[in-house]
Amino acid sequence: MMFDPRAFEKILPPVFSEILREVWAFGFVPTVIGGVVRDYLLTGVSGHDWDVELSHPTIVFEKGYWKDLGNKLSRFGKINYLPFEIIRLECKGMHFEFSPPRQEVFFQDWKDHGHKNFTVELNYKLDPGAAVSRRDFTINAIGVKLPKDGDPVLVDPLNGIRHLQDKVLHPAGKDFEKDPIRFLRAYRFKLKLGFVFSQNLQSLLETMPLETVSAHYFWEEMKKSRHPLEFFESILLSGRKLSLPLTEEALPYFPQIKKILLDPGQHENWVLALELCHIDSEPWQKFFNVGSESLRKLSRWARSCRQFEKIHPEEFQGEFDKIKGLPNFDLLHVWYFTTKQLLVKNPGLPLMKLMESMLPDWTHLYKFEPVKDLGHIVPPDRSHYQLWNLCQRL
Repeated sequence: MMFDPRAFEKILPPVFSEILREVWAFGFVPTVIGGVVRDYLLTGVSGHDWDVELSHPTIVFEKGYWKDLGNKLSRFGKINYLPFEIIRLECKGMHFEFSPPRQEVFFQDWKDHGHKNFTVELNYKLDPGAAVSRRDFTINAIGVKLPKDGDPVLVDPLNGIRHLQDKVLHPAGKDFEKDPIRFLRAYRFKLKLGFVFSQNLQSLLETMPLETVSAHYFWEEMKKSRHPLEFFESILLSGRKLSLPLTEEALPYFPQIKKILLDPGQHENWVLALELCHIDSEPWQKFFNVGSESLRKLSRWARSCRQFEKIHPEEFQGEFDKIKGLPNFDLLHVWYFTTKQLLVKNPGLPLMKLMESMLPDWTHLYKFEPVKDLGHIVPPDRSHYQLWNLCQRL
């Protein structure tokens, strides 16, 4: 896996060249590090999120000087100041995060503090090997230094390139196990890149404390994996006992869920898919703290849909006076008008697609215009008559 400085220069966004001139003017030496370098080495292309570490040969970190840099960079786009003195720049569809080299110092009782169980020490002159040891995996600790005078220089103190070549995920530093989110990230990158765990990493994943893994980070890592069901399955099969809304008993339903789950980035779609596969969605709503009346309506609707897999339009063919008294017709009446309301209130949800897949006979109800001449029908029966009339046309 060869590194070509000239080829790397060609993938630098045009605006980044202008940004570099401002950074160099402050005396900083920038190093692009993390996902951009990893993806470039793997595929020859880069993404839109650039992580840039700024070292300095002569000065110590001082907040005023750092803010001056942020003010200068603000001419390129929107600036936000994030924790650990990170300057985030949004510019022309790109995101750049500038940070000083830092080390993480973990609390003695780090197991009790979740993801925020450390303080940081900022040091512009920090040795590259020490600076990258705080990162998760060696493949995310490869950098490209961009000196003001000279070609880009590959920086790989942890042998990340070798691990890229071998398609192995390996921990970057001795404190890997102290961040419970890295357990999730390991499975995310394994799926995303098709890599395997090193023996060292596998041992850490089997023992690292996970009590403080939050629903928020689980959801985010699951989405980023690009294979959410496979991610969920791999966590369930990891042998670690996390408190999750689905258990191993749900695994046989995953192929069916995958067919129904048209947009895994929305909880509404998960609720629909789970309920349509005969899995109670309430634990999901509680775990992710997304319970609402809207979701409860969707889950009730999905449960009703399951009933109509066994009920067919032929049951409602015949005289209105005979049909309107049937128990299943009352059930159909509620389901039909609930569906109409949900289609109007949730235009972004694939309700009709789901019905076309699971209940093709019933989708025709929504393709016909209901009869409007109801003067001869007593008011309490009018909505039932409209539905009965539609059934005669199926």
